Amino acid sequence: MGKKKSVYLSPTYFNIQSFICIKNGFMQVCGSGSKKFLYQDLRMYDNYALNPKAISMIYHNSIFKQFQRDQGYMYFEDFVWFMLCEEDKVNKRSITFWFNIADIDEDGYISTSDVRYWYQSKYCESWATSQEFRASLHTGNTISLEIIQQQIFGMIPHKNPGYISLMELRDSGLSSYVYNILFNLKKFLIDEPFVNESFMFESYKRRKWNWEEFLQFSGH
Repeated sequence: MGKKKSVYLSPTYFNIQSFICIKNGFMQVCGSGSKKFLYQDLRMYDNYALNPKAISMIYHNSIFKQFQRDQGYMYFEDFVWFMLCEEDKVNKRSITFWFNIADIDEDGYISTSDVRYWYQSKYCESWATSQEFRASLHTGNTISLEIIQQQIFGMIPHKNPGYISLMELRDSGLSSYVYNILFNLKKFLIDEPFVNESFMFESYKRRKWNWEEFLQFSGH
């Protein structure tokens, strides 16, 4: 993530509507009155929509400043940055954040091996066999690892077969789509109709901002 600026100095994000939304998200995880929660409890965010392996990687990669010096607790300031990255996956900071999570072997690419790692979690396996997920990809069969890899590597232009760089993913305009397949399949089901319909595909890729859409969608 690099050196962080205070989120409160960002007028794009910090307005009363955004503050209420983020505060409600924080309280959903830790309850009212608390100022911190264990990182494992982040799984409760968005009704357990996140891949548990991603939550573990967030902690072990020490992306947030408080984790190492306070035994795995997340504070409100760090939660703000997490929520902005989770709900706005198309800005450069968020793309880099999730890329570092997805790149398991830290070789600078999202590879077929990385996708296999995320697919093989029980979280993804349960989704791959669900009727809702299969319907989203217009198939009656269980979604195999090969189909997921074809979906990702077939849509992202990349120079090296089986390897997608940070810049290639950023330039594709499909970072949110890829990250939701790996980390939040609930959001993937929302994205999928836009990506599959050719007349909406280009407008989906051109989206430069996701936070305002999230606020509208969440009713804040």
